[in-house]
Amino acid sequence: MSSSWRKSLKGLGSRGEKRKYSNNEDEEKKKHGEADANGNGHKLDEKRISSSAVVVAALSLKEDRDWSRVISHCSRAIVQIRVLIVRAFEGCPTGSALATGFVVDKRLGLVLTNRHVVTNAPATCEIVFKNDERVVAHQLYVDPVHDFGFLMFNPSDVEFIELEELVLNPDGARPGVDIRVVGSDAGEKMMVLKGTISRVDRNAPDCEFWFT
Repeated sequence: MSSSWRKSLKGLGSRGEKRKYSNNEDEEKKKHGEADANGNGHKLDEKRISSSAVVVAALSLKEDRDWSRVISHCSRAIVQIRVLIVRAFEGCPTGSALATGFVVDKRLGLVLTNRHVVTNAPATCEIVFKNDERVVAHQLYVDPVHDFGFLMFNPSDVEFIELEELVLNPDGARPGVDIRVVGSDAGEKMMVLKGTISRVDRNAPDCEFWFT
């Protein structure tokens, strides 16, 4: 075969390969919804974006509705706690504070909250329900190690709201679980904050000095 023929075939092969590559590139653009020189491909992209947006919006709406039902139920058991410490005791100074708690036993009138809210110091406590109804509560228990305590109120004192209680579910607290934090944050009556559980393996505080 003459050198001129080889050059001609080589040239055709090169053009053929380039054309083949170009066709593949166009197909990829159409596949991913990119526009070619004539503007083809935009409609496909818009349809995919619109469909994805509808799906995301629908899932978001469902999630919001699910959380709305949960919060609506839980809010009847969540209370604001108002504490007035009348005498300093064991390093706790006199003063007032606002906190959050929730009813864990509506028959006995038990409210679970933080240890520092219940406090060992002499104090008067008041519980405010969602409907602004207020009842007197008494210090019942302060855990010596873990950060929780119980207040107790008389359920018969509650007249204008149907009491609800929240069932404790420690097994449901797992890293990565989406949560809503509901309560009297910064003194507000009812706030809802979004969050995710990051860890559940925190050690108990070192309280050895309390018992020496």
